[in-house]
Amino acid sequence: MQFGFAILLARLLTPHDFGLMALMVVFVGISSALVDGGFGAALVQRDNPSNREVSAVLYFNIAVGAAVGLVLVAGAGWIACFFDEPVLEAVSCAAALNVFVTSFGVVQLALLVKMLDFRAYFFVTVLSSGPAGALAVLMAWQGFGVWSLVAQSLTVSVLSTFLLWHRVKWRPDCGFHWNSLVPMWRFGAAVMLSGVLEMLVGRLPSVVIGRVYSVSDLGLYSRADSTRDMGLTLVSRTVTRVAFPVFSAAAGNQQLLLNALRKTLRVVMYFNFPGMVALCVLAPQLIPFVYGGQWAASVPFLQILAIAGLLAPMCLVNLELLKSTGRSGLYFRAEMVKKSLMVLAVLVTFSISILAMAWGQLVAMVVFFALVAYSVGQVVEHGLLRQLRDLWQPALATLAMLLAIWGTAEVAPVLGSAPLLLAQIFAGGGAYFAACALMGSDIQRELLGQVWALAMRRLSR
Repeated sequence: MQFGFAILLARLLTPHDFGLMALMVVFVGISSALVDGGFGAALVQRDNPSNREVSAVLYFNIAVGAAVGLVLVAGAGWIACFFDEPVLEAVSCAAALNVFVTSFGVVQLALLVKMLDFRAYFFVTVLSSGPAGALAVLMAWQGFGVWSLVAQSLTVSVLSTFLLWHRVKWRPDCGFHWNSLVPMWRFGAAVMLSGVLEMLVGRLPSVVIGRVYSVSDLGLYSRADSTRDMGLTLVSRTVTRVAFPVFSAAAGNQQLLLNALRKTLRVVMYFNFPGMVALCVLAPQLIPFVYGGQWAASVPFLQILAIAGLLAPMCLVNLELLKSTGRSGLYFRAEMVKKSLMVLAVLVTFSISILAMAWGQLVAMVVFFALVAYSVGQVVEHGLLRQLRDLWQPALATLAMLLAIWGTAEVAPVLGSAPLLLAQIFAGGGAYFAACALMGSDIQRELLGQVWALAMRRLSR
């Protein structure tokens, strides 16, 4: 659904509009990490938190949300001046309101994650994203430009917060007790600082491109980044959201934790391996077909970012294991290494070109994966080489997919661009599925079994 709205908005708006929105996302992301304070993760990791503790986290979130929102409003003029975009002053004020609204839903979301109630989270996401996307498309069609994207973001925040309160029956105590936060502070502070640094470093390329180059260039880069992230979000964030509470529950059993890690990595890469490789190979046809010719310049960015995306979910899973086992110090050090590598990559490459910045991010991701996998190997004795060895089946199946994609282009060169693209997608997907079946992929077999069981339960009703 989000991908469908993104297609419509990309055809109705300009790279400059998306560049402005990318800058707003920088400040919203950093502010949201401050608002959470790491206590959302602390609630998930903590066994049986009391109502008093959960209430204290809620009040803390709201208070910090209000304070951060006021800071954003006060700095709105400076932000607009720094990027030489006057409209950013008003956009920053809208971002402040967005941050304050989301502060009311942090605890409810953490409670859903702790209960593994992802069915409820699914409906919250759908019922908030659908109306917000429709409103954004309507506003873009009427010529509201970047404000259609701002309205989409704010509408998602309002609706999702309302639905979370409706779905989660927990309600807070009347008083705020600071001492209730103390047991979670050490873990939460490490996670919060890591989250803030993640946003600062992760969005550093956007800030640099918007400042050194242009907002339109940032729009092209962010379109490539968001297209890559649609696939990553579908796979990595969905699985890691489940992985954190599962790893936390298994933290006391070394063998159970190892099994959970191996299975999570294999499930993630079953989808991510072919997805990122296909995105890289098909980008020259995919971008103009999906978004329109005005986005063709984002193709090289997408290809490089897709290669980096091969390792991104594996890094996330490894970090989730460190975090869920309570090793906040090791987790924080790993995050600091990651941030340092990303910042170094930007500093070395930003004066060359935007393309060089993308290559720098790729190199930094490869180095970080090697280091974080080594750290995890010290915890569960399943380090870099063993993790890579587990992925031989999706790697070989992806090679079969590539041969099918290239073979389709050779066999049917007379087809138009759109029919050929669709033929390559179906041929590549079929080849991947068949190759996994021939190699006896237990992940594919189990996934199909789950789908079949779900279908039978639905039909039996």
